[in-house]
Amino acid sequence: MTGGAAIRVHSWLLGLLPLLGGCASTHETPPAALTRESLYDKGHRLYLERHYDSAAVALRAAYEMDTTFSDPLSDLAQLHFDRGMIDTSMSPDRVRDLRLSLDYYMMLERSGRQDSDTYERLCAVALALDHPATFLAYAKKNADRYPFDRQLYNLGIAYYKTGDYQSSIRVLREATRRFRDSEYIGGMYRQLGRSYMSVDRNQTAEKMFSEGLSVVDETLAGMRHAGVEKSSAATTRLAEDRIGMLLSLKGLHILYREAEKLARVEQLLRETGYSK
Repeated sequence: MTGGAAIRVHSWLLGLLPLLGGCASTHETPPAALTRESLYDKGHRLYLERHYDSAAVALRAAYEMDTTFSDPLSDLAQLHFDRGMIDTSMSPDRVRDLRLSLDYYMMLERSGRQDSDTYERLCAVALALDHPATFLAYAKKNADRYPFDRQLYNLGIAYYKTGDYQSSIRVLREATRRFRDSEYIGGMYRQLGRSYMSVDRNQTAEKMFSEGLSVVDETLAGMRHAGVEKSSAATTRLAEDRIGMLLSLKGLHILYREAEKLARVEQLLRETGYSK
C-alpha cells in the first residue's frame, strides 16, 4: 500500500470509530489501532447478534483493509444471503441483498472457494433473482465437481429454466437411474415429466409421472419402516413432489379425456388431503 493510500485508509477507519466502538473522550486512553482482525471480530460478533447494518460496515472495512482476507467476505456473502432469503417479496431492499450476496459469493468462488455449499448458495441466489443463465453456470460447476443427487437434480432444473429441455431430460434420466433412494427422487421424476411435456412428449411424461409415484411410494414406505419422522424435511419434500405429479397427471387425463384414469388420480389426491 502506498503512503498516500495508507493515510486515506487510516483517516477513513478513524471515521468508523464512533460506529464500531463509541466515541472516546480526550481524557481516556486512545483506542487500540484498528486491524483487519479486530474489524472482522467486531463485524462477526455484530452479525451473530443480528445487527446486520453495523456488521456489514465493519466487515467491509476489514475486507477493504486486506482484500486477500476471505473471512469478512464470507460473512458478508452469508449476511446478505440471510437477509435476502427471509421472504419471497421482490422489494428493492431484498433485491439489493440478493445482488450483494451473489457478488460476494462470486468473488469467493473466483478466489478458490469451490465447495458444494458455495455453489448451492450461488444457485439459490441466482434462482431467487431469476437469472437462469447464472443458475445454470454454477449448477454445471457444482455437478461437475460433485456429481451427486442434489447437484444433478438442480442441474436438470437449471437446463429446464434456460429452455434446454433435451439436456434436462438427459441429466434427470441419469439421476433417476443412479439415485433411486434419494430424497430428491420425487423432484427428479416430477421435473423429468415436465421436461418431456415441454417437448410435446406427453405420453412419455405420463409414464414418468406414474413411475415416479411408484418410486416415491416405495421410498416413503422405506422411510416409515426406518422410523423417519413424517414431518421431516425429506418426507415432506417427497410428499409435496408426489402431489405435484398427481396434479400433472390430472391435467393430462383432462386433456385426453381419460375418465377412468382421472377418477383414480382424484381419489389419490383426496387421500393426501389436498383440497385445491
